[in-house]
Amino acid sequence: MLRVKQPFKISGIPKSSSLVNTVELSGILTRVFWTSWNVTQNTSLMRNPIRECEFCSEEFTPKRTDARFCGRHCQSTSNNRSKAKARAYLKSDLPRLESCRNILHNIFIDDSIPNESVPESLLLEKQFKFGIHTSSFKNKTTNQVACRLFDYVIELTGQELYKIYIYEES
Repeated sequence: MLRVKQPFKISGIPKSSSLVNTVELSGILTRVFWTSWNVTQNTSLMRNPIRECEFCSEEFTPKRTDARFCGRHCQSTSNNRSKAKARAYLKSDLPRLESCRNILHNIFIDDSIPNESVPESLLLEKQFKFGIHTSSFKNKTTNQVACRLFDYVIELTGQELYKIYIYEES
């Protein structure tokens, strides 16, 4: 047989206030449920302290404890400016890398020049810049240092002779 338990308080709200109903089955509390969601939370004690925006130095009350900016505009502008130096570096180096890669590509597809023995004078004539590459590694078969430029590799094979080939991961 179901019976309603005597009035008691849950979180400071008396049971008889019709916000909380409890059902007791033979002396065991089985269910506590809310019948209304009109309970308001006191948020005056939970306010974050006033902070200063790291970008515009304007004072604001953050919604989160770890907020550093007063709004999305200040956050995105600050992040964009912090990355500007890295982007400027890429803008200056990427065209040089691409031009050297295109020189290697043109020599590689030219059938009149053997890819195993490209003279250094030809590379200098086409304005290839030695020392500009995306990575370098030691070739296991020839034990020579090879320079990779995107998908092409240039490797010194002899006195002023270079070998050009397409990089393949093994």
